[in-house]
Amino acid sequence: MNGVHSRMGMLPIYVQSALFVNSTLSAIATKEEDAPEPPKAENSTWIQELEAILEQGIEKGENQKIGERRNSEEDLRQPLLQKDSDSEEEILPPSRLNSSPLPSAAPIDSDDDEEFPVYQLDASESKFRNLEPGEEPRSKIPPPSYIVDAYEWLLEKENPEIFEAAFFHLKSLIDRRAIGFTQIAEKLFVRVVHLQNSFGTRNFDETVDKIATACITQRPEIVPALVRLLIAPGQAYPIQHRLLQCIHKAADEMGALDKRNEQFVTEQELRVGGMTMDHVQQEPEDEEIAGLRAMFDIRIPEARIEAEARILANTRRFGTSARERPRAGVVNRLAKAAKYMFYPLLVTPRGENARLLSKDADLLAYIIMVASMIYVRCGVNPAVAKMTTELIAYAAPHRYSENAKLRTACMAAYLNVLALIPGNMLAELFPIEERQEWLEWLNAVQMNPETQQMEHNMGHQMHSIIEENIEQFNPIAFYQSRHLY
Repeated sequence: MNGVHSRMGMLPIYVQSALFVNSTLSAIATKEEDAPEPPKAENSTWIQELEAILEQGIEKGENQKIGERRNSEEDLRQPLLQKDSDSEEEILPPSRLNSSPLPSAAPIDSDDDEEFPVYQLDASESKFRNLEPGEEPRSKIPPPSYIVDAYEWLLEKENPEIFEAAFFHLKSLIDRRAIGFTQIAEKLFVRVVHLQNSFGTRNFDETVDKIATACITQRPEIVPALVRLLIAPGQAYPIQHRLLQCIHKAADEMGALDKRNEQFVTEQELRVGGMTMDHVQQEPEDEEIAGLRAMFDIRIPEARIEAEARILANTRRFGTSARERPRAGVVNRLAKAAKYMFYPLLVTPRGENARLLSKDADLLAYIIMVASMIYVRCGVNPAVAKMTTELIAYAAPHRYSENAKLRTACMAAYLNVLALIPGNMLAELFPIEERQEWLEWLNAVQMNPETQQMEHNMGHQMHSIIEENIEQFNPIAFYQSRHLY
């Protein structure tokens, strides 16, 4: 009620006067009747003055109250807060103390030590430390314990800490094959490769590649579905590039090169690096190839060589720049997963995939290149004979393609076959007539003045290997055909 009294005391004078008149008239009208007591106006200074006028008359009461009002006005002109030099207590005017209703006494809340204990800070929080260059602040959100939760957290659009807690913890969950990974591996791969860097996350592309590669490494059964996604009509080039790149990286991690072929295959990858790596190191033409060119009077204009070098420097290339070579002698998991990693890549370019022979010829070239790299990393295994014939049969129709990258990819596939299988197996799998047909193809490549320098180098290397194989395992045919080649 103290609040109601205070509010009534702040009413305008004419409202207080109306309430007083109403109360007085009601009391007079109900004086002789048995009626309830009428409402009374608030006992403020103005009401007291009106009551004095009513009881003592207008002249006496008005003079008395006018003197009190003047004293009250003088008190109001003084400062509301007066502080003594020795005390800080507030001193209010007497008129304010008499007229203003005070609220009822209430217990005062105290901030003593028992109610509010002193907060103890950790030593690490009490000392401020500047972050080192490249160091990121520690996340306040713990990483998810289940891979299904991490899969859902990738859809976070508001809190970057939630997204990054799942994003950077995914690879460790995949590597230890967390519960539920087998069921969501394909969906997880697709979601990861389509992620957008909405929060400006550090090392975003590198982490995406690691997560996607880990999905294939730990679950190679998803590769057939990824190949269907790769050749789907209207698929964006960056997605195609990333899919093949991840398959290639996974093959590098799962496979192993035989010690006998490790140096050869590594040099060959560098030689055809224009299609699989960011940096290409073009080898100079040696004297033997120069003599072979002079024999057939094949000359490449210097202007064309310079133009090809400029185009090669400005061409966007497939693959990675610094891919670590697999160690020789390690367990070859790729050979066991060849039916998932190798055969699905041999896509037949027919029907809706016929565009691989025309506008998507570069994609077909990269597919053949990745398939040949997977083949050579599978090593000599029980299925190597079938894999060899399948790879050669797939690459053979494209040897005379108008696309230079496709022709180079076919040569790389042939070179990988020659590097992997022993000479006796090569002679058993491919009859002498077919190997001689290869020599005719290579001679045509070297005699063609429009052939690029890389094709000439690879063709010369293949020519020497096949000739040596025929001389060793088919000497009669070799000496009969020597005058022709």
